Amino acid sequence: GLNLVRHFVGPRGPEDLLAHIEHAQKLGIEKNLCLGADFFPEVDVDEHKAHLKPYFFDQFSTSACYPRLRQILLSKFSEPFVNHLMYDRLIQFLE
Repeated sequence: GLNLVRHFVGPRGPEDLLAHIEHAQKLGIEKNLCLGADFFPEVDVDEHKAHLKPYFFDQFSTSACYPRLRQILLSKFSEPFVNHLMYDRLIQFLE
């Protein structure tokens, strides 16, 4: 799965997220990807991980970012693939 945690995505934010997705495509595993932002309140994080703050990029720190994130994904990938990442794969998994 893909998340929006800064430490996992990389320092460039959206650019790095797109690069992760492109890498998955090169490996042929893109149909297994699903977006899960992993939003959590920073107060719930173990003190040993405090050095990783801020955990999220400012523009991607809450679920309110989804419309903007969708536009960023659509700038690089087809609408059916973006739908797969954001919705369809999760539904398939839950079924």
